[in-house]
Parts: sequence; C-alpha cells; structure tokens
Amino acid sequence: MERAMTESWRDEARAAETGRRTIWFWSPAFIAIGALAIIGGIQAPIGWIHWSGLICGGALTLWGFIYGTAIYMRTVDEQERDANLWGCYVGMCAYLLLFAITALLDYVGRPIPYAPYVVFFTTMMTVLAVFAWKRFR
Repeated sequence: MERAMTESWRDEARAAETGRRTIWFWSPAFIAIGALAIIGGIQAPIGWIHWSGLICGGALTLWGFIYGTAIYMRTVDEQERDANLWGCYVGMCAYLLLFAITALLDYVGRPIPYAPYVVFFTTMMTVLAVFAWKRFR
C-alpha cells in the first residue's frame, strides 16, 4: 500500500514538472509564431493573405499571452509573485522618472538626443534587476 502511494506521488510530481516545462516552451512559441505571422501579414499585399496573417497572428499572440499568464499565476509561489510586483513597481518608478526628466528638458529647450527605446530598455533592465535581486538573494 505504501509503495503504491509513493509511486503515485512521484508520478504526479513528474507530470507537474513536465507540464511546467511544456508551458515555458509553448507560451513563447505561440507568441513568436504569432509575431512572425503579423509581420508577414503586414508585408503582404492587401488581400486575404494580409488579413489572415494579421488575424491569425494576433490570435496566436493573444493566446500565448493568455495561456502563459494563466499558467504562470497558477504555478507561481508567493515569493516569486512578491519579487515580480517589486520589480514592476520599481521599473514603473524608473520609467516615470526618466520620462519626467526628458519631458522637463524638452520643455525648457534643452532636449537631449536619445532614442525612445533607451527609456524602454532602461525600464526593462530595472525591472529585471530588481526581480532578480528580490528573487535570488
């Protein structure tokens, strides 16, 4: 009796781990395939290929985000969720600070030459750094 219970526990743990690995593969795969379909649809001449690429690509991308988010929220623990919330909070504060600085300098007539992607990249790196610090320390 005890042996059967141990084996069923191991089987359940193995199935859960396999499910997590599958999630982390298919969710980004759906998003990447959807993004490629959207790019292909944009570059195609106007017609059914154009619209089918945009609609199917949008649906695949949306499904990848919904699928990944739903599974992530079901499998994440409170420590990782806390680290994620802190990372997003500090990242948004960094974004607001950078945006305010660039808007103020632009307003006073001293615009700084930068690409808008610099603010986005800095925000994302801040989020990643705070998340990693909170999660892995």
